[in-house]
Amino acid sequence: MSLSSYLSYVTGFRDIFARRLAIPPIRGTYSKLPLIPPTPYSELGHVLVDPNDSLFSICVDYGVRALISRSAKHPPETASDGILSFMQSIRRIDDRVLVHRAAADYYDFLQKLPSSRPLLEMFEVFWRLGFADANFRYPKNNGLSDLPFPSNRSDELLRLFYAIPKRLFQRNTCLLNPSFGLASQAIGGADGDLLVDNCLVEVKCSRSLRNTRNGIIQLLGYWALQQIDARINPWFRQPEIRSVAIFAPRFGELFEWTIDELIPPREQPLLIREVASRLEVRLPRRPSSS
Repeated sequence: MSLSSYLSYVTGFRDIFARRLAIPPIRGTYSKLPLIPPTPYSELGHVLVDPNDSLFSICVDYGVRALISRSAKHPPETASDGILSFMQSIRRIDDRVLVHRAAADYYDFLQKLPSSRPLLEMFEVFWRLGFADANFRYPKNNGLSDLPFPSNRSDELLRLFYAIPKRLFQRNTCLLNPSFGLASQAIGGADGDLLVDNCLVEVKCSRSLRNTRNGIIQLLGYWALQQIDARINPWFRQPEIRSVAIFAPRFGELFEWTIDELIPPREQPLLIREVASRLEVRLPRRPSSS
């Protein structure tokens, strides 16, 4: 189960964060209308919403993460267990081969290897991995080879990639799909999008930003999971999450908040203990001061 699903379906879990949350006003030039709207989709003369729009959004997600990770000063770290899970969930052998090839091209691209494809040729790779991701999370069908990348949306995809703000590039470190040990396992293996230096970034390619509060609560959930993992895992080595951000490529905006802005420092230990208790994770006692 993803963290967003856990927050939606487990009674009271979202309230742990909501009752302590103090969201400052969104900073930036946010417009209610997207600067980069979806490419019109027509069928029998009628303009409709592309039935594969959600899959296209996942494709954008993979591409944005790849481009930011590729620009990091140190080689990006990736969580390969996600791809392995996709492989195991796909029934058709031909589709498994497609995902394996796409994953190999994706990792070559991240590491800037000579064998990596140019960006334009990576669109199909992002699409395949996005399809595998969608099938894994929402297992309604299996048929990666039956649905090619929509070439009429290539220009739209490029514009969305060019909307990535410069301050996300040339960071020191980038961790793709960060997960948080036993704390993540307690809710079914939840992982974030990418951890850039000390900022946890979530990519939201939706055409509206009405659910910004829910997105922030989701990011704070990952922060709490990391805090729990840091307390119970002696091998914890991740950069500490000190801020969270939502990147909305359709609006060309990156909204960022520090943890202290969102949760008062005096409330943070109480929140972490409450989350751990709900997940039935026992935290070690802090040594008493003498």
